Amino acid sequence: MVYSYGMSNTELLIKEIQTLTDDCAGEVLDFVGYLKQKHLESASEKPYVCPVCGKTEHIPNAEAVAAMQEVNNMIDGKIPAQGFYSLDELLEDMES
Repeated sequence: MVYSYGMSNTELLIKEIQTLTDDCAGEVLDFVGYLKQKHLESASEKPYVCPVCGKTEHIPNAEAVAAMQEVNNMIDGKIPAQGFYSLDELLEDMES
């Protein structure tokens, strides 16, 4: 763990996050979303609205949001859609 006197919690958190794997950072991002939702509810502010679908009854995790945004980018023509000829080809691509 990285601790340094005189640093703010935000600075310490950034330093810690920079040491994480991408998977662990995704978990931290999910937890941040949970905390934000929790504080919104306790402050009686607007409920969380999914940035992709606009619904309020769920909180997608970071991986789901990234996947939905990728699909939206494909639909908008920002990135090319990818096709596969077999399930094996799809699974092989997912592993790489």
